Amino acid sequence: MEKQQKEIKNWQIALFALNGIATNTSLVMMGYFMFFTQNILGLSAVVVGMIATFMRAFDGVTDPPIGILIDRTNTKFGKVRPYILLGCLIISGTMVAIFNCPASLSVTGKYVYTTIFYAIYIIGYTFQGTCTRASQAILTRDPKQRPLFAVFNGGFNAILSAVFPLILMTWMAPRYEGQLLNPKLWSDMSLVVVGMMLVFSVLAMIGIAPKDTPDNYQTDPNAKKIGFRDMYEVVRKNRALQMLVVAASTDKLAFQLMNGVMIYVFSNCILNSSLQGIYASIKVWPVLIVSMSGIFLARKFGMKKPFLVGTWGSLLALAAMFVMGAKPGNYMAFLVIFVLQSCMAGITNNILNPMIADCADYEEYRSGKFIPGIVGTVFTFVDKIISSLATTITGFALAFAGVANGQIPTDTYISDKFYWTIMFCFCIVPIIGHIFSIIAMKFYPLTTEKMEEIQVELKKRKFGSLVK
Repeated sequence: MEKQQKEIKNWQIALFALNGIATNTSLVMMGYFMFFTQNILGLSAVVVGMIATFMRAFDGVTDPPIGILIDRTNTKFGKVRPYILLGCLIISGTMVAIFNCPASLSVTGKYVYTTIFYAIYIIGYTFQGTCTRASQAILTRDPKQRPLFAVFNGGFNAILSAVFPLILMTWMAPRYEGQLLNPKLWSDMSLVVVGMMLVFSVLAMIGIAPKDTPDNYQTDPNAKKIGFRDMYEVVRKNRALQMLVVAASTDKLAFQLMNGVMIYVFSNCILNSSLQGIYASIKVWPVLIVSMSGIFLARKFGMKKPFLVGTWGSLLALAAMFVMGAKPGNYMAFLVIFVLQSCMAGITNNILNPMIADCADYEEYRSGKFIPGIVGTVFTFVDKIISSLATTITGFALAFAGVANGQIPTDTYISDKFYWTIMFCFCIVPIIGHIFSIIAMKFYPLTTEKMEEIQVELKKRKFGSLVK
């Protein structure tokens, strides 16, 4: 039985973690969508923000049917690998199309063009991203091994967060006339991202191959056909997933908003846009060390306690950052606290996927059905609907600050109103999100003791008398 549980190697878990990094690489690139459409294409920040919000909500709507589709799929190439490949190809094509939007199009034409390709991008992202969460529960049932996915995922994400801005802001942008305002920069960067995604996706398919087999997906061969009724029951009765969705989606809204306005913090508050790439490359190491420490604590104490520690730590750091402010005269102290905040947030972000796997086990324990695709996509559906508000908030914030139309000069102080608007988005909204997370975790039932009880019961159902 132990052999059955630990048959996947740690290096294979590491490779599969690259699937999430592939989609995150595209997500980071698309994080510049509003900047690109406003400053390169000349579109309105408010309108683009509302479009992006609608697309994010559309992203959530596409999750449930694709989750059901994955749970129903069974091919000789596996259940998830076909969707990883398909999603990667769709994402790659649409990103290149968006960041090469023809300058000859009218303003209306640019809105239509970018919206259509954004919608197609969302479908590809859902295909590939859903595979990351749907596969968590079948990678391993070993409670000591499961958090290792978060270790690798967190490490890769930390490297990505350092390398991406370093490539874009520090290495590439200075080589182009006009730097961030040069369309060729964004065209070339989209190709770099596509290359990274393709490599990560192929490695992920290699990693999941040993577990992407029919016997790992269905506990009961006589189970009824999976459908939307199962999804309704999950939403209604899975208390663990309900609370995790509330905690994670509010934090995700905050993270998306912080990511969307970060370029303005460096460029128009600290007044040094090139510092963003350098800072990210330095930040990666403490974030990596602290977030990994949190994951190893999760192996000993369960997922819930490290999640709360990270949430409280991030909240206190954000409060200190807001009080201190981001100004040229004190930017070093501000960035030091920002590193601490990122370390704490890294703990919570990195253990989400294993927590979703725990929720899938809880659902099998509760209902007798192993439906990781549905559990994962119920999570992402609500998560994306709530976090979709980030782009709308950003758009209206820029409008409130009086800079919703036209280019925003780089490395220039705009106004006090603009400064405090950005700081509110960067610090206060995330604090509110963390408060919701702390409240939700009070009602999250999957303690270490409860997960041990669940795993024993699931082993009995599968192995019967072999379990002692």
